[in-house]
Amino acid sequence: SWDMTGVNLTGLNQYIGNGTGISMNLTTTANIVDLSLVTTDVTLTDGCMAYGKLNGSYQISIAADANVTLRDVDITSLTNCSYPGLTCLGDAYITIKGINTVISGITEGFCLSPGIFIPEGYTLKIFGTDSDVLNAGINENASFVHGAGIGGGREMNCGNIVIYGGRINATGSGWGAGIGGSEDTS
Repeated sequence: SWDMTGVNLTGLNQYIGNGTGISMNLTTTANIVDLSLVTTDVTLTDGCMAYGKLNGSYQISIAADANVTLRDVDITSLTNCSYPGLTCLGDAYITIKGINTVISGITEGFCLSPGIFIPEGYTLKIFGTDSDVLNAGINENASFVHGAGIGGGREMNCGNIVIYGGRINATGSGWGAGIGGSEDTS
């Protein structure tokens, strides 16, 4: 039994040949989500890393009290739904790596949700370095838009947002703040 924690398995065959006489059972506790393979709504749990482009209108949430990593995430394809690009289900901790873009959904010309939603009474903490980027906003293709980039949407009160690092580009529209509340909210 080997501890494979932190081992990069890329190019493994060059190290073990064709595998003749070798038997390996790999078990990982890593929770990795390739958004390009998602075909249903997903809740990212504690310790999860998500990456890739979401190719459909699926609700992506972060479990309460979860610490997740977004690595080069592209959530920009939400149509025929009113989902925020990313919904925090309670206190949440996001570490950004690379360039990440999270945009809210659009339905029948309306976009009333934020790019990233943190409900009232909870706190979202965002971490990253100067080379890590988070672009969060609302779907500009809507004819009626009222959502914050990060925070709340129309009649969706938001919680607290604390940014510890990273380059954050948050764009609201209508009565939505870049970071904070929106129409009829606090």
